[in-house]
Amino acid sequence: MKKIFYYLIAIVSMGFILVSFWIYIKYFKGDKENILMFEVKRGGIQESIRVRGEVASQKEFNLEFPFSGIVDEIFVKEGQNVTEGERLIKLETIDFEIEQRKLEAGLSQSKAVLNKLIAGASEEDINVLEAQVQSAKQSLADVETNLSNIETKASVDLDNLYADINDILNDAYAKAEDAVNKQTDELFINDLTTSPQLSFLTSDSQAEIDAENKRALSNTELKELKSDLANLNLSNADLDTLLLKSQDRLSNIREFLIRTNNALNSAVDLSQVNITAYKANLTIARANINTAMSSINTQKQAISAQKSTNQNNIDAAKAQISSAESALNVANSQLVFKKALPRSEDIEIAKAQVSEIENQIAAVREKIRKATLSSPIPAKISKIFFKEKEFFRTGQSAVSLIAFDFKIQADISELEIGKINDSDGNNVSVQFDAFAGEMFSGKVVSIEPKEVLKDGDKYYRADIYFEDRGISIRPGMSADLMIKIQFKENVVKIPEIVVYKKDKKKFVILSENGNQKETEIETGISDGELIEVTKGLSEGQIVIMSIK
Repeated sequence: MKKIFYYLIAIVSMGFILVSFWIYIKYFKGDKENILMFEVKRGGIQESIRVRGEVASQKEFNLEFPFSGIVDEIFVKEGQNVTEGERLIKLETIDFEIEQRKLEAGLSQSKAVLNKLIAGASEEDINVLEAQVQSAKQSLADVETNLSNIETKASVDLDNLYADINDILNDAYAKAEDAVNKQTDELFINDLTTSPQLSFLTSDSQAEIDAENKRALSNTELKELKSDLANLNLSNADLDTLLLKSQDRLSNIREFLIRTNNALNSAVDLSQVNITAYKANLTIARANINTAMSSINTQKQAISAQKSTNQNNIDAAKAQISSAESALNVANSQLVFKKALPRSEDIEIAKAQVSEIENQIAAVREKIRKATLSSPIPAKISKIFFKEKEFFRTGQSAVSLIAFDFKIQADISELEIGKINDSDGNNVSVQFDAFAGEMFSGKVVSIEPKEVLKDGDKYYRADIYFEDRGISIRPGMSADLMIKIQFKENVVKIPEIVVYKKDKKKFVILSENGNQKETEIETGISDGELIEVTKGLSEGQIVIMSIK
């Protein structure tokens, strides 16, 4: 009995020791703490909503005009539902209407000529027709003079734009020379043409190599820019090529500034004050280079627009000549017919002219009809590609419609639905479960007004169009959707996991000079991983979080 008692004492003691050890391990012994450090960075951030969706039926198709022209009137808006036959967009028809009126006038004259031909000519009729011939000749001379004036003005206007290239490229060179030889001079040592080296040490060898290589290339590009300035007496076509080359050279110099900035990010022997000053210089230099590139691009666009305007004006003037020549031919024919004795074949020719003009009038009326696009079926306006007064060219799409075929439907919480704008159409990234690894682009085209209840919560159903690229899409397929809300550039951002809440406020732990400091912050948009910091932190600071 005593032996059993001792056994019980031993068992209880052992149990007490084990429990005590477990309590010590669980509550008193501290686990090793790991510290994660994150640098506060500046850059772009894309706010998005991530939801699941399912394929339903919907199809999009584009409409275009059969001929070129200026957009006169748009009757619908993007996102609007339209019925079959409803007018969508219309080109200017003033030229067609003028042509129709001229043809109708010509038709009346041709019919009169036919009637008089049948009745026989009088001296008074012949005098009238001779006057018409002289008037038609004068009209032809007037429009020929107009064409000559238009061609002269077109040449002068275009030459003036090409003359401005000299100042634009000189300004570009000045900005490039300042960026390469002044703003970055203190950051490099050794001759530029041999092997330029950074004047400071970095922790990123690749960034250092990139900066030095781009420095040498920038010097070469700068010399080429200077050489180009001595050879500006070129043909217009050569000047077009020179603008393109200058843009590329400025782009390389801008890339050098970016690489140098990257190298500064990893500098190890520069003070923060110097780094900030150097980066400010680089920012100014990049802005100047961007301005120069923008000036070149603006000039290219101006030249292109002037060429288009010149061609349109010349084509219109040539059309006037063609019309005047046609009128003169008609007047001459009428005079010849009147002077000649009426013959059966002459009468048949006059009848044929009447029929030809009637056919021309019918063709112009058909053009006027086709100058207005109408919806062939009940549909939704997905995209209007032009604005009023813009020039439409054949081969382009004028308006995009959505009919029922394939679409993706996704239910979005009422907490987030307000961020989506179905009239403008948020862009959507789509990844189907059935096609792993493939990413598809889509767009929100509508949001159904009626809510959907799920477990007591309200959702709203969004319709997303996507381009299936010929894959075997089937109704009911599931997909992960990332609906892009807004994109912000040049914002301060940190990982969202380091942010914690306390008393309805947001905080992070800031590390400064080895000390940890709780810092209150204010935040903006988030992409699910990174979050924008609108107040409380600056670029380059270090925030931390501990994990066990």
